[in-house]
Parts: sequence; C-alpha cells; structure tokens
Amino acid sequence: NYFEILVNVFSSEIRSTKNDHLRHFFLIVPSLTIAYVDSMLVAKDKLQKKAREAYFTDDGFAMGLAYLLKLLEQNEQFETLYWWDTVQARYAAERTALQEAAGAASTGGRKEDANTLALKRIRSYELEYELLECAFCSARIFFRT
Repeated sequence: NYFEILVNVFSSEIRSTKNDHLRHFFLIVPSLTIAYVDSMLVAKDKLQKKAREAYFTDDGFAMGLAYLLKLLEQNEQFETLYWWDTVQARYAAERTALQEAAGAASTGGRKEDANTLALKRIRSYELEYELLECAFCSARIFFRT
C-alpha cells in the first residue's frame, strides 16, 4: 500500500517538535477550501467564456488535504469544526432569503434578474463545495489504517 508507506515515512518528521507550528493546521482548512472553491469557479468561468467544451477535475487539493490531516493526526479535530455542514447551512440560508425576497417583491424586471443570478451563483458554490467534500472524503479512504 503506497499511501501507507507515504504516511509512515513522513509522519515522524512532520510530527516532530520542530514542526510544532502545524499543531493547529486543521483550523486553516476552511480558509484553504474557500480559496480553492473561489479559484475553481474562476477557472471554470474562464473556460466557459472561451466557448470551449472541456471537462476537468482537480482532486489534488483534496488528496493533499487528506494526506496532511492524516500525517498530523488531525482528522478528528477537523471533524469537530463541522465545516461541510456549516457551508451547506450557509448557502441554504442565503438561498431561502433570496427566494423569500423574490416572493415578496415579485414585480419583475431587474430585481428578478438579480435574484436569478444570485441564486445561480449560490448553486454553483454549493455544487463546488459538494464536489470538494466528495473528493476529500474519497481521498481520506486512501489514508485509513
């Protein structure tokens, strides 16, 4: 098992006292995922604007994140953040607020167009986070012992 070998080779070094600054690495994972999702959406938007039909995936970030959390033995600590649930709840609340606002002011025109665009943006973020969560959960399987 190559993944187990990778973990065994680097775990003692990365957990040493000279890398004590990584003791709370799990706390920056939400910020890293936000930056990742933003960059993926920008890349996908650029791809669509050039009118090229292409598909791509980038599971390297999720794999690296799963690997680092395993090396640092911080999977359980990361789980206590409930990050994926928080993201889902945030975008669900935004979607509900927009739908209620659209229902209250259904006069048509630019306001409706703005709400439609905002709902589309929310859905794209939800989808990108869902894809990242699936890739991350799948990558964690490789590092189970």
